[in-house]
Amino acid sequence: CRDDDIYRNIAEPLVFEAVNGGVATILLHGQTGSGKSYTMSGIETRTAHGLFEAIADKPQNARPVVTVQFVELCGSKECRDLLVKKSGEIKLVDSEDGSVRLVNATSHEVSCPEELLARIMLAKGRRATEATDKNGVSSRSHAVCQLRFVGKSRGVLTLLDCAGSERRHDSMYHSR
Repeated sequence: CRDDDIYRNIAEPLVFEAVNGGVATILLHGQTGSGKSYTMSGIETRTAHGLFEAIADKPQNARPVVTVQFVELCGSKECRDLLVKKSGEIKLVDSEDGSVRLVNATSHEVSCPEELLARIMLAKGRRATEATDKNGVSSRSHAVCQLRFVGKSRGVLTLLDCAGSERRHDSMYHSR
């Protein structure tokens, strides 16, 4: 599928849901080298533009403030804030609305697609990668980008790019 098709058919309805006060998640999971991070990059770009277009269509007094948090989950215990060089302990906490809060993660307000994409690119540049036989820059962590929409209603959109699941043959070429 083309990135535009993926966005229009899968991501765009979820972006609209979150901008209008709902909770939505886009999760990419699969084998190393299958294109998860590549596909997520297309979704991120189109989402950044789409959400600010959706906000611009709202009356001035109903436009939510957009914030971004970006963390990586390494193994079962470590959670790092990717928007700062050094961070304290980040905790994942369930909220009453069904979303997950990233406690102690920095939250940056963004006001345009370019600013959001710059934050995302900064965070992705700090994500743990390692070369494998299948992929020279394989993601070795789960990347969690959480966008919050705060205004008359509160929405959350989580973009989750999981580390690759490995086939037994692929696992011979790297360790955890």
